[in-house]
Amino acid sequence: TEVIQLALIAGNYGGMYASHIRNYDEDLQPAVEEFVRIVRQSKTRGQLSHLNVRENTGAPKGAWKLAVDTLEQARKKGLELQTDCVGYEDGIGMLASILPPWVRVGGPEQTSRRLKDRAVRKRLRTECDRYWRFIHRGEWHRVRIIQKEPFPEIAGKNFCEIAELWSKDPWDCYFDILVAAGADMDGLIAVGMLFTEEHVAEMVSHPLFSLEADIVSSDLDSPLRDKLPFKSSYAGMIHFLTCHVRQRNTLRLEDAIRKMTSMSSTHFRLGDRGLLRKGYFADVVVF
Repeated sequence: TEVIQLALIAGNYGGMYASHIRNYDEDLQPAVEEFVRIVRQSKTRGQLSHLNVRENTGAPKGAWKLAVDTLEQARKKGLELQTDCVGYEDGIGMLASILPPWVRVGGPEQTSRRLKDRAVRKRLRTECDRYWRFIHRGEWHRVRIIQKEPFPEIAGKNFCEIAELWSKDPWDCYFDILVAAGADMDGLIAVGMLFTEEHVAEMVSHPLFSLEADIVSSDLDSPLRDKLPFKSSYAGMIHFLTCHVRQRNTLRLEDAIRKMTSMSSTHFRLGDRGLLRKGYFADVVVF
């Protein structure tokens, strides 16, 4: 109810409701239906952030298609809805995000102290079924470290490789990394193999989906490169052109450009941008 009231006010001023919905796996459909209900009742436009389903995280069979169908039916009834997607099979996430709330009480320093306790570690092995839920299912090979701190020797390695290097099991490697980071643990970034190639293709090519990077942008020479050492931060849009247009033929070039530019600018009401027209801002890339 509170979100609907806020969206109503935003809509009165030409704003919109953009949502990273509650759930993207086993409860995807209720989350999508909630999003649609908020947009309908607030009488504004809606953007559902990256409507995707991560592989082997508990989503029912056909969950993604049902969710997309729900959005399409809502559009046919007059709602202005869109969604978006990334172009990579892998993506970044916060390493500490699989931890349950009870171990996070008091902040990262308190969490770090708790993680030194063997009994806490034993309990967590059965209570981390959240966020990247494939980790809880033992698929540690799908997660790799990309930052050089606090352990430079593991940068670029997945947790199975780290476990072999350190002669420990992946769970203890995970806990040891968080303990070593201490107060900085919430800044630890991991890369996960999240989607299948087929799923990325169906998202990228779908008419409802614009294209996005899902990360802060950084140029190659920026100081941010050390904090965001993931390709999507500096090559997110390029990848759509090189991979999905040129190599895989998932998209026509003109469709890719439209999904990067006018599709978003029109939906978000970004005046004088996104099209090549007289009087518009000359946000032009020549390649």
